Amino acid sequence: MNARALQAAERSTLAALFAGVAALALSPFVSPASWFVAALAVGARALVGPRLGVGEYAASMLGWLAFAVGLVRLATGTGWVVVFAEFLLWLAAAVALEEACLRNWLHRLIAGGFLVFASTVLTDSVLLAVPLVLWIAAMTRAMIVLDQIASLGEALPTPRLSRRAAALAVAAVLVFVALPRFGARGPLQPVQPMRHVSGFSDRVGLDA
Repeated sequence: MNARALQAAERSTLAALFAGVAALALSPFVSPASWFVAALAVGARALVGPRLGVGEYAASMLGWLAFAVGLVRLATGTGWVVVFAEFLLWLAAAVALEEACLRNWLHRLIAGGFLVFASTVLTDSVLLAVPLVLWIAAMTRAMIVLDQIASLGEALPTPRLSRRAAALAVAAVLVFVALPRFGARGPLQPVQPMRHVSGFSDRVGLDA
């Protein structure tokens, strides 16, 4: 693999991942500290390059650590939506730092897609259109670059990608179908920051 192809793959996959981080950062459920860590990891990798890469084992350990912290936070009363969103961002930080190879570039694309799909449910800002367009452009560019790299000799793990893509699609559909259908006093109520909404009430008050 030549240096030009490596650089193109790094930039395009990091751009797709960053778009996902930016999309979820718009959600009111996400703390600035969580998305800042993910954005910092993506930015540092983009500046330093593959020299900043870590092995899959180290990245997996970071993901499992984030999962364990999430379980502890759930046990202490933190809303599961908040824990889920922050876990996705820590996972994005982990895959951003993985060593440069086809498998790990695919990890970035999958993680970025998961972040974007989650943001469409957890974000109501019109600014979501900006990272969404960036993600589509970066994903298109990344898939073209990875296809060119694969045609030069290193085969893409197509069956594994298909299984992961199917799992991602199922998870995204479940999240998309479930979350918007919770009522105002449903499971989102304890963590919903936007408490005041327009609508009708069953009470009538007369001004003096």
